[in-house]
Amino acid sequence: MPTAQLDVYGTQFYYEDSGALDTSYTTIVIVHGTGVHGAIFRPIIPYAKAHNLRIVLLNRRDYPGSTPLTDADLAELTAAPEKFMRARAIEIAEFLAWFVRTHSIPRISSKGGKRVGGLAVVGWSSANAFMMGLFGNIDSIPQATRDTLDPYLRTYVHFDGPRWPLGLRTDELVSLPPQLLDTTASEDERFAFYKTWISTYYQHPYLTAPFYTRCAASDLTDGIPENRPLDAIPTFDRMTPEDQDATTSRYALFHSEILVRVADPQVLADNLQRTLYHGGKGSSGWDGMTVVFLHCMESMWEMISASWTVEAWYSARQMGGDVPKGRNLEFRQMQGANHLPMWDQPEKLMKELAELV
Repeated sequence: MPTAQLDVYGTQFYYEDSGALDTSYTTIVIVHGTGVHGAIFRPIIPYAKAHNLRIVLLNRRDYPGSTPLTDADLAELTAAPEKFMRARAIEIAEFLAWFVRTHSIPRISSKGGKRVGGLAVVGWSSANAFMMGLFGNIDSIPQATRDTLDPYLRTYVHFDGPRWPLGLRTDELVSLPPQLLDTTASEDERFAFYKTWISTYYQHPYLTAPFYTRCAASDLTDGIPENRPLDAIPTFDRMTPEDQDATTSRYALFHSEILVRVADPQVLADNLQRTLYHGGKGSSGWDGMTVVFLHCMESMWEMISASWTVEAWYSARQMGGDVPKGRNLEFRQMQGANHLPMWDQPEKLMKELAELV
């Protein structure tokens, strides 16, 4: 079981690696979301080589193979969320630097006028709370780690992430379903509902509107067709119990993720602003790194509205001449995809990521 030791305290991350290629390949490290770990991305691995990509699936702390979060860690999350998020971000940075050093991946270079090699990072779903913590606090990362990553980091993909990791306002349209908050239900019952909820194919109105703020609030619903074709049944409802067990963690959801979900939104909002600008006061900010927001058009409404909100904000600043220094932002949509295209449409997702990084 491959693991990376991150510090002198023995903190480790479990990871899976598709392996090196005999080319100037690009490495993509994928960081998973809440209650679902890196194994959910295994179906994309067979398609990586065709796109000259090496795929690394990272399990965050509290997930299988990685060091659990301690009581002290969770107390810090409650008392000092900024410190907690920064610590988790540094752990991810240390993993990236460790992988670069120990696996001798190709640096960013140019071949035939095209950028090749280097390292891209994909944050799926709630992982973006930690990715914004990383790219928004670069000045907190040890200098040696930053220096190691400088010749490699090329792209950060914010992949179908919700509003709350960005510190964005939530309301009745994007709040958690009451079934998840029902403490009279067992954890097994709530987790079963959670898996169906995140993997449903949602049909949203007014998707031709550039930004959700132009829609009437009464129209912004997660409408579910009564008669769904077989391939539109929620992903987890079609998976075998064995596959569900191999890709999810009820323990992590109820042990730590529910606490991360209610972290101070101002801390998260500040990380977003610094990520889109320069990564932290006085830092180089990895200014050449491209930031891409990719959302799935049949995912939960919170995911789509998160991307559209940032796009609206960014467009307004562009028109006002206030563009984030050194950061190129792009916004993309994946049509016909729910929140789990890595399982339902792995080849399509691999092609999408290859074009983005």
